[in-house]
Amino acid sequence: PGVTRPVLFNEDMADGTEAMFSSWIRNAVYEAMTYGTGTEMHYQPIVNTDSREVEYYEALIRIRSGDELIPPSHIFPIITMRQMDTALDRVVISKVKDDIENGLIPRGKGISINLSAESLAHKDIIEWLMPLTDFTQSYYLVIEVTETSLITQISTAVRNLTLLRKLGFKVALDDFGSGYSSLRYLTSMPVDIVKFDITLIQGMLDERLEKVVMEMANMLVDLGYDLVAEGIETDELLQKTKQAGFTLSQGYLFGGATRNRGLINQKD
Repeated sequence: PGVTRPVLFNEDMADGTEAMFSSWIRNAVYEAMTYGTGTEMHYQPIVNTDSREVEYYEALIRIRSGDELIPPSHIFPIITMRQMDTALDRVVISKVKDDIENGLIPRGKGISINLSAESLAHKDIIEWLMPLTDFTQSYYLVIEVTETSLITQISTAVRNLTLLRKLGFKVALDDFGSGYSSLRYLTSMPVDIVKFDITLIQGMLDERLEKVVMEMANMLVDLGYDLVAEGIETDELLQKTKQAGFTLSQGYLFGGATRNRGLINQKD
């Protein structure tokens, strides 16, 4: 639309999302996934709701090209378009391992890693994560699974997650409440931690939604799950989630994502 001359088709036209980004961003993302160039890990703390002490950190990948830091909103559409999800996960696993070995993660704390549906169902996922099992005695290691990512290959993913739990990993169901299958996943897959979606948590400022979240949280606590409240930005919201039974909290009230080299000096 709006073009009066012939245009030669290229793959960017298949998805308008990737076409929004400059070629240097696309090249930087591709090189980062292929060669590890420019990748760096940032970590956001997940704290004990009562004491506010850091329990573990969520690992979040960033890509640096020159002086520019490419944000997630630019990285993930390109990853999806080029079907590089497993490549991304392998880079993250490798970087986290390096950070632990280099002493950049405080001993006694932990790290959570987000894995894609493709990786969770991959035949080699146990092999990819095996190097991290050397640290399960000194660190709390969590595999985060987004509930909507398991729909197509849930049986294979469940088998792999069951093996990973036996190897010392914990499993967290991320974005709980954002889709339609939350309760189904809780009954069919091994889960230790439930992370409530940010929209539910911040919606607790509305009295009606607060009652809904309170009821769900009480039920899950009774079933033995640890609960994480995402998106905590105010003390008021922190108090509401504490009353609902959330033992862990994450959000800008406690800090954003920090580059790894700053963690060892970060006070709980």
